[in-house]
Amino acid sequence: MTLHQKFGIYLNAKKNQVVRINSPYWIPEAPEWAFLTPEVNMTLLKIRELAKEKKLVADAEKVQWTSIPPKPEDLARWDAEDKEKKAKEAQGKK
Repeated sequence: MTLHQKFGIYLNAKKNQVVRINSPYWIPEAPEWAFLTPEVNMTLLKIRELAKEKKLVADAEKVQWTSIPPKPEDLARWDAEDKEKKAKEAQGKK
C-alpha cells in the first residue's frame, strides 16, 4: 500500500472517533484504528452512515471527529520552547 493509499478517514470504534488523514504526518495504526474510506472529504453524517452499514459501532450517532495526536518529538520541542519562554519571562521580571 502506497502512502497516498493510506489517506482517508479512520475510525476508532472503542472511542467513537474518526480522523481525517490527508498527509503523511501521522497514519493511524491497526487494530485501534480501522480504515473506513479513502474519501477524505466525506461528511460526518456520511461517515456515521458508513460505520453503521459496516456494523463497526453500536451507535453511529455517537461518532465524533477528533484531531491527530502530536508526535512525541513535537511534544518535546514544544515543552522545550515553553520552558525557554518562561525562563526569559522570569529573567525580565528580575
